[in-house]
Amino acid sequence: MKNTVFTFLVFIAVISNSFAQSGWVRYTLNIPNVSSYTFYDVQFINSNTGFIVGYKNNPQQAVFLKTTDSGINWSVSSFPLESFFSVGFIDANTGVISAGYNYRRTTNGGATWSPVTNLSSIWMAKIVFRNSTTGFAFGPSSIDYTNDAGLSWQHSFTSNKIYLNDAVFLTQNKAIAVGTNSFTTTNGGLNWAYESSLYAQYGISNCDSNNILACGSHFRCINKSTNGGNNWTVVYPGTASDTTFFSVKYFDVNNAIVAGSGGKILATSNGGINWSQQLSGISSTILRMNFVNSQTGWIVGKNGVILKTTTGGVVTGFTQTSSEIPNKFSLSQNFPNPFNPSTRINYELPITNYVSLKVYDALGNEVETLVNENQNAGSYSVDFDASQLPSGIYFYKLFTENFSETKKMVVVK
Repeated sequence: MKNTVFTFLVFIAVISNSFAQSGWVRYTLNIPNVSSYTFYDVQFINSNTGFIVGYKNNPQQAVFLKTTDSGINWSVSSFPLESFFSVGFIDANTGVISAGYNYRRTTNGGATWSPVTNLSSIWMAKIVFRNSTTGFAFGPSSIDYTNDAGLSWQHSFTSNKIYLNDAVFLTQNKAIAVGTNSFTTTNGGLNWAYESSLYAQYGISNCDSNNILACGSHFRCINKSTNGGNNWTVVYPGTASDTTFFSVKYFDVNNAIVAGSGGKILATSNGGINWSQQLSGISSTILRMNFVNSQTGWIVGKNGVILKTTTGGVVTGFTQTSSEIPNKFSLSQNFPNPFNPSTRINYELPITNYVSLKVYDALGNEVETLVNENQNAGSYSVDFDASQLPSGIYFYKLFTENFSETKKMVVVK
């Protein structure tokens, strides 16, 4: 059956114009039934240009999303009766998608796609290009490779006992692939050997050729190696009720982030000795992360989830001034008011709640998001800097699941 591809442009329905204070911010695409999609993979080749793939059922339809303006606008290509699981781009033009039981390839940035028909393969969970011509794909039953920029694929390794989810190249020759079992290569992918010390893993990342983190199910939630994968230590065992982590990013020997089911995100700043939870604002499963640098990154997952951070996931703009539980919701008048250029906004939450605090101009245009996440009950203070805004009347609105209120403030310069 011939596949029909529909391409259209969508805009972000909910988006913060400034992420400097917000930690992780959710993007909601204004396309029909977006929550029925699962986004399986995300790749940004620079701070502006990125790609997301996924699919939905009933009716079955795959999607390829592309942005060239850091997520402000997205073009969406729909592929009826297909399923997309992973994406790997060499540059802004040439890329490959794992599409069900074959591959699709583009040389014009996703404007058109050509099926790769020389190898019938089951869907692959991860595509990694080592250079402009050589790439590998990892999934159930096989590891595939290409030497012609994805134009054709061959099996590098096959086994009905493997189910691989992710892989990382430590050097040009050495790589580790993880899944229900793990496999390593020391000759550039020509041969793969079973690795018995690392199993039940979903994600893997390295910051150099020695330091590696892998994440997976409870009791072995986060694992660390400091000698190139020769030995592993469980640095976060988790519990039977803990989250399964599907993706990890290891920035340097101290800093890393993991994410997984239940919208749970953990971060470390001391090499995995301690882990703290970041506020994602979601409860949907997170499947993949991709970072442009240590501050700017993207998350995708189930229920149409797309998250972005420009602060490494850290919320920088508010302070919890008291953990004493207030008896009601309240939003205070900013002080000082009028102001130039900064002012403070206080609010109170009697219960743990999703909180949105946004600033709008006199025409109702959103100019900044100050808070966009779940917060515990308590009293909070937010500083708002209007140094980049002209004089005029502005409004700030506090919105929770059970309460909303808007107040006016004046910028005078």
